[in-house]
Amino acid sequence: MNTVRLPINGAICYWSMNDSNRSHTESAFRAEGYVPPKEMSDVMALRRAMESCCNEKTYRAESRKRPQKNGIELLSIHRGDDSNEYNMLYGAKVIDGRVELERSNYQLQYKLQDAFDTQKATFTGGAIGEALILACKSLDGSTELRPGGCIYWLPQYSLEKWNRLVGRLGQVNPRNVVHQWATAQDENTLHEVRDALMREVQDASTRILNDLHTKALREDGIEARRDEANELIAKTERYAALLGERLDEIRQVAELARQCCVHDAICALGM
Repeated sequence: MNTVRLPINGAICYWSMNDSNRSHTESAFRAEGYVPPKEMSDVMALRRAMESCCNEKTYRAESRKRPQKNGIELLSIHRGDDSNEYNMLYGAKVIDGRVELERSNYQLQYKLQDAFDTQKATFTGGAIGEALILACKSLDGSTELRPGGCIYWLPQYSLEKWNRLVGRLGQVNPRNVVHQWATAQDENTLHEVRDALMREVQDASTRILNDLHTKALREDGIEARRDEANELIAKTERYAALLGERLDEIRQVAELARQCCVHDAICALGM
Protein backbone atom coordinates (compact mmCIF):
# COMPACT_ATOMS: atom_id res chain seq x y z
CA MET A 1 0.00 0.00 0.00
CA ASN A 2 1.32 3.43 -0.94
CA THR A 3 1.02 6.06 1.78
CA VAL A 4 1.07 9.79 1.08
CA ARG A 5 2.01 11.90 4.08
CA LEU A 6 0.83 15.48 3.86
CA PRO A 7 2.53 18.41 5.60
CA ILE A 8 0.64 20.05 8.45
CA ASN A 9 1.42 23.58 7.32
CA GLY A 10 -1.70 25.70 7.23
CA ALA A 11 -3.37 28.61 9.00
CA ILE A 12 -5.71 29.40 11.88
CA CYS A 13 -8.56 31.50 10.49
CA TYR A 14 -11.14 33.74 12.14
CA TRP A 15 -13.07 36.75 10.92
CA SER A 16 -15.02 39.92 11.57
CA MET A 17 -17.89 40.55 9.14
CA ASN A 18 -20.02 43.67 8.71
CA ASP A 19 -23.29 44.48 6.96
CA SER A 20 -22.70 44.21 3.21
CA ASN A 21 -24.49 44.56 -0.10
CA ARG A 22 -26.69 41.52 -0.56
CA SER A 23 -26.33 41.12 -4.32
CA HIS A 24 -22.53 41.46 -4.37
CA THR A 25 -22.08 39.21 -1.33
CA GLU A 26 -24.35 36.55 -2.80
CA SER A 27 -22.34 36.66 -6.05
CA ALA A 28 -19.09 36.25 -4.10
CA PHE A 29 -20.32 33.06 -2.41
CA ARG A 30 -21.88 31.56 -5.52
CA ALA A 31 -18.82 32.32 -7.64
CA GLU A 32 -16.76 30.02 -5.39
CA GLY A 33 -19.46 27.34 -5.14
CA TYR A 34 -20.67 28.14 -1.59
CA VAL A 35 -24.18 28.63 -0.20
CA PRO A 36 -24.85 32.37 0.30
CA PRO A 37 -26.02 33.89 3.61
CA LYS A 38 -29.65 33.81 4.68
CA GLU A 39 -31.84 36.70 3.58
CA MET A 40 -32.91 39.15 6.27
CA SER A 41 -36.49 38.53 7.37
CA ASP A 42 -39.17 41.17 6.77
CA VAL A 43 -39.63 41.57 10.54
CA MET A 44 -35.95 42.26 11.17
CA ALA A 45 -35.70 44.56 8.15
CA LEU A 46 -38.72 46.57 9.31
CA ARG A 47 -37.40 46.84 12.87
CA ARG A 48 -34.02 48.08 11.65
CA ALA A 49 -35.71 50.47 9.23
CA MET A 50 -37.92 51.98 11.94
CA GLU A 51 -34.97 52.52 14.28
CA SER A 52 -32.79 53.95 11.50
CA CYS A 53 -35.44 56.57 10.71
CA CYS A 54 -35.33 57.87 14.30
CA ASN A 55 -31.58 58.42 14.65
CA GLU A 56 -32.01 58.76 18.41
CA LYS A 57 -31.37 56.34 21.29
CA THR A 58 -34.61 57.30 23.02
CA TYR A 59 -36.68 55.29 20.53
CA ARG A 60 -36.96 51.54 20.16
CA ALA A 61 -38.82 49.25 17.78
CA GLU A 62 -40.57 46.36 19.52
CA SER A 63 -42.26 43.36 17.92
CA ARG A 64 -45.80 42.50 18.82
CA LYS A 65 -47.04 38.96 19.30
CA ARG A 66 -46.85 37.24 15.90
CA PRO A 67 -45.09 40.22 14.29
CA GLN A 68 -45.45 38.81 10.77
CA LYS A 69 -49.19 39.33 11.14
CA ASN A 70 -49.52 42.05 13.79
CA GLY A 71 -46.45 44.13 13.01
CA ILE A 72 -44.01 46.22 15.01
CA GLU A 73 -44.46 49.40 16.99
CA LEU A 74 -42.04 52.25 17.63
CA LEU A 75 -41.78 53.32 21.26
CA SER A 76 -40.46 56.54 22.68
CA ILE A 77 -38.58 56.03 25.94
CA HIS A 78 -38.72 58.57 28.78
CA ARG A 79 -36.11 57.52 31.29
CA GLY A 80 -36.77 58.26 34.95
CA ASP A 81 -34.94 57.78 38.22
CA ASP A 82 -37.29 55.04 39.43
CA SER A 83 -38.85 53.76 36.22
CA ASN A 84 -39.08 54.40 32.51
CA GLU A 85 -42.17 55.39 30.56
CA TYR A 86 -42.93 54.03 27.10
CA ASN A 87 -45.28 55.64 24.60
CA MET A 88 -46.21 54.11 21.26
CA LEU A 89 -45.67 56.50 18.37
CA TYR A 90 -46.91 54.31 15.53
CA GLY A 91 -47.23 50.74 14.35
CA ALA A 92 -46.32 49.20 11.00
CA LYS A 93 -46.17 45.85 9.25
CA VAL A 94 -45.04 44.43 5.92
CA ILE A 95 -47.48 43.03 3.38
CA ASP A 96 -45.98 41.50 0.22
CA GLY A 97 -42.84 43.58 0.54
CA ARG A 98 -44.75 46.82 1.12
CA VAL A 99 -44.60 48.73 4.42
CA GLU A 100 -48.06 49.56 5.78
CA LEU A 101 -48.58 52.15 8.53
CA GLU A 102 -51.53 51.89 10.90
CA ARG A 103 -52.00 55.66 10.70
CA SER A 104 -51.83 57.39 7.35
CA ASN A 105 -48.63 59.40 6.97
CA TYR A 106 -47.38 59.40 3.39
CA GLN A 107 -44.09 61.14 4.15
CA LEU A 108 -43.18 58.70 6.90
CA GLN A 109 -44.38 55.70 4.88
CA TYR A 110 -42.17 56.71 1.95
CA LYS A 111 -39.20 57.14 4.27
CA LEU A 112 -39.84 53.79 5.96
CA GLN A 113 -40.28 51.98 2.65
CA ASP A 114 -36.97 53.33 1.39
CA ALA A 115 -35.20 52.30 4.61
CA PHE A 116 -36.88 48.86 4.52
CA ASP A 117 -35.76 48.26 0.91
CA THR A 118 -32.22 49.23 1.90
CA GLN A 119 -32.25 46.69 4.74
CA LYS A 120 -33.62 43.93 2.49
CA ALA A 121 -30.76 44.63 0.07
CA THR A 122 -28.27 43.97 2.89
CA PHE A 123 -26.77 40.88 4.47
CA THR A 124 -25.97 41.35 8.16
CA GLY A 125 -22.46 40.65 9.40
CA GLY A 126 -23.88 37.82 11.50
CA ALA A 127 -25.51 36.15 8.51
CA ILE A 128 -22.28 36.38 6.51
CA GLY A 129 -20.37 34.88 9.44
CA GLU A 130 -22.78 31.92 9.60
CA ALA A 131 -22.33 31.32 5.87
CA LEU A 132 -18.55 31.43 6.34
CA ILE A 133 -18.81 28.72 9.01
CA LEU A 134 -20.59 26.45 6.52
CA ALA A 135 -18.04 27.30 3.84
CA CYS A 136 -15.17 26.57 6.20
CA LYS A 137 -16.65 23.24 7.29
CA SER A 138 -17.01 22.16 3.66
CA LEU A 139 -13.28 22.52 3.00
CA ASP A 140 -11.24 19.33 3.12
CA GLY A 141 -9.17 19.12 6.28
CA SER A 142 -10.87 21.98 8.14
CA THR A 143 -10.86 21.68 11.94
CA GLU A 144 -13.02 23.65 14.36
CA LEU A 145 -10.72 24.90 17.11
CA ARG A 146 -13.43 26.47 19.27
CA PRO A 147 -16.79 24.87 20.02
CA GLY A 148 -19.44 26.90 18.24
CA GLY A 149 -17.25 27.75 15.29
CA CYS A 150 -15.68 31.01 14.07
CA ILE A 151 -12.10 29.80 14.66
CA TYR A 152 -10.83 27.12 12.30
CA TRP A 153 -7.58 25.55 11.25
CA LEU A 154 -7.19 24.99 7.51
CA PRO A 155 -4.41 22.95 5.89
CA GLN A 156 -2.29 24.63 3.25
CA TYR A 157 -3.97 22.80 0.37
CA SER A 158 -7.40 24.26 1.30
CA LEU A 159 -6.26 27.84 1.85
CA GLU A 160 -6.22 28.82 -1.83
CA LYS A 161 -9.95 28.20 -2.27
CA TRP A 162 -10.72 29.84 1.08
CA ASN A 163 -8.65 32.92 0.23
CA ARG A 164 -10.50 33.39 -3.06
CA LEU A 165 -13.80 33.64 -1.18
CA VAL A 166 -12.62 35.96 1.59
CA GLY A 167 -10.82 38.11 -0.98
CA ARG A 168 -14.13 38.65 -2.78
CA LEU A 169 -15.85 39.55 0.51
CA GLY A 170 -13.16 42.12 1.22
CA GLN A 171 -13.89 43.73 -2.14
CA VAL A 172 -17.61 43.91 -1.30
CA ASN A 173 -16.91 45.67 2.00
CA PRO A 174 -13.35 46.64 3.03
CA ARG A 175 -14.45 46.37 6.69
CA ASN A 176 -14.90 42.61 6.23
CA VAL A 177 -11.69 41.23 7.68
CA VAL A 178 -10.44 37.63 7.84
CA HIS A 179 -7.40 37.00 10.02
CA GLN A 180 -4.99 34.15 9.34
CA TRP A 181 -2.18 32.90 11.56
CA ALA A 182 0.20 30.66 9.67
CA THR A 183 1.05 27.40 11.42
CA ALA A 184 3.97 25.05 10.96
CA GLN A 185 4.40 21.46 12.04
CA ASP A 186 5.38 21.40 15.70
CA GLU A 187 4.21 19.62 18.84
CA ASN A 188 1.79 22.39 19.90
CA THR A 189 0.06 22.42 16.52
CA LEU A 190 -0.20 18.63 16.51
CA HIS A 191 -1.74 18.73 19.99
CA GLU A 192 -4.32 21.42 19.10
CA VAL A 193 -5.42 19.74 15.89
CA ARG A 194 -5.58 16.29 17.51
CA ASP A 195 -7.67 17.58 20.43
CA ALA A 196 -10.02 19.49 18.15
CA LEU A 197 -10.54 16.43 15.97
CA MET A 198 -11.26 14.29 19.04
CA ARG A 199 -13.90 16.79 20.25
CA GLU A 200 -15.54 16.86 16.84
CA VAL A 201 -15.65 13.07 16.47
CA GLN A 202 -16.85 12.55 20.05
CA ASP A 203 -19.64 15.12 19.73
CA ALA A 204 -20.83 13.78 16.38
CA SER A 205 -20.62 10.14 17.51
CA THR A 206 -22.53 10.90 20.72
CA ARG A 207 -25.27 12.58 18.72
CA ILE A 208 -25.48 9.60 16.35
CA LEU A 209 -25.75 7.15 19.26
CA ASN A 210 -28.38 9.31 20.97
CA ASP A 211 -30.42 9.40 17.76
CA LEU A 212 -30.22 5.61 17.49
CA HIS A 213 -31.31 5.08 21.10
CA THR A 214 -33.95 7.78 21.53
CA LYS A 215 -35.55 8.10 18.10
CA ALA A 216 -37.61 5.58 16.18
CA LEU A 217 -35.50 5.88 13.06
CA ARG A 218 -36.57 4.28 9.83
CA GLU A 219 -34.15 2.55 7.49
CA ASP A 220 -33.26 5.76 5.63
CA GLY A 221 -32.61 7.55 8.94
CA ILE A 222 -30.26 4.79 10.12
CA GLU A 223 -28.50 4.84 6.76
CA ALA A 224 -27.97 8.60 6.99
CA ARG A 225 -26.34 8.20 10.43
CA ARG A 226 -24.17 5.36 9.11
CA ASP A 227 -23.00 7.57 6.23
CA GLU A 228 -22.15 10.27 8.73
CA ALA A 229 -20.15 7.79 10.84
CA ASN A 230 -18.30 6.59 7.74
CA GLU A 231 -17.39 10.20 6.94
CA LEU A 232 -16.01 10.62 10.47
CA ILE A 233 -13.84 7.54 9.97
CA ALA A 234 -12.65 8.82 6.58
CA LYS A 235 -11.83 12.21 8.07
CA THR A 236 -9.89 10.55 10.89
CA GLU A 237 -7.87 8.59 8.35
CA ARG A 238 -7.10 11.75 6.39
CA TYR A 239 -5.84 13.39 9.55
CA ALA A 240 -3.82 10.32 10.47
CA ALA A 241 -1.91 10.80 7.22
CA LEU A 242 -1.77 14.54 7.79
CA LEU A 243 -0.37 14.28 11.31
CA GLY A 244 1.72 11.21 10.75
CA GLU A 245 -0.04 9.42 13.62
CA ARG A 246 -2.40 6.45 13.79
CA LEU A 247 -5.16 8.20 15.82
CA ASP A 248 -6.56 4.82 16.85
CA GLU A 249 -8.41 6.21 19.85
CA ILE A 250 -10.31 8.72 17.73
CA ARG A 251 -11.06 6.15 15.04
CA GLN A 252 -12.48 3.75 17.66
CA VAL A 253 -15.04 6.36 18.74
CA ALA A 254 -16.28 6.82 15.17
CA GLU A 255 -16.14 3.06 14.54
CA LEU A 256 -18.42 2.44 17.53
CA ALA A 257 -21.03 4.77 16.07
CA ARG A 258 -20.77 3.02 12.69
CA GLN A 259 -21.11 -0.44 14.23
CA CYS A 260 -24.22 0.63 16.17
CA CYS A 261 -25.74 1.90 12.93
CA VAL A 262 -25.05 -1.43 11.24
CA HIS A 263 -26.57 -3.30 14.21
CA ASP A 264 -29.72 -1.18 14.19
CA ALA A 265 -30.04 -1.57 10.43
CA ILE A 266 -29.91 -5.36 10.77
CA CYS A 267 -32.50 -5.29 13.57
CA ALA A 268 -34.76 -3.09 11.45
CA LEU A 269 -34.70 -5.76 8.74
CA GLY A 270 -35.74 -8.36 11.31
CA MET A 271 -32.62 -10.44 10.85
